[in-house]
Amino acid sequence: TVTVLLFDALQKAGFQIISLIGPEYSVQSHALSEISELGIEALSMHHEDIEHHVQFVAAGLNGTDFGLVDTGGYAAKLDEISRPKFVVELTNRGLWNYIEASWPNLLHFASAENKKLENIFVGKAIASAVLQAMEGSELLKEPIGVFGFGGIGSSVSKALQKTRMNTCVFDSDPLKRILAATQGFQVLA
Repeated sequence: TVTVLLFDALQKAGFQIISLIGPEYSVQSHALSEISELGIEALSMHHEDIEHHVQFVAAGLNGTDFGLVDTGGYAAKLDEISRPKFVVELTNRGLWNYIEASWPNLLHFASAENKKLENIFVGKAIASAVLQAMEGSELLKEPIGVFGFGGIGSSVSKALQKTRMNTCVFDSDPLKRILAATQGFQVLA
């Protein structure tokens, strides 16, 4: 996976990677195994438990300069003593958490061009999972709603639309609703 390649490259460049913690819904078991083979603690846990584990790991590094690559803003609530020297945040949700907590030394790639590729893959994966879960069900004939028409929401909507599912979209942003309508989606007000 891309994460395994990234971690392998970082280790070869001299970075020590201590832990990878991912939410259960987004972590692939084979990726955890491959990351563990690199000598990195690889964990999958419930979304609410991640923040506590990040605090535990950071407390163990107290007094050590370290950086953090985050995908969701899980470390945004760390106290100033436990904070990493810098954070690289990969999601908009996480970026908002760090901005709200007034973090210095924040690098973010939430709007980077390569994130658009990730959105496409995530959209296809979610659409595939929905179709698999609903296989043989009468629900496949019913409209399906996607809440949010940002990077991932629009990709999910497009992937579902390609399967000929009646895809309806809602977004609180009126411009995104207009965009969805121009792309042929039924927009819920």
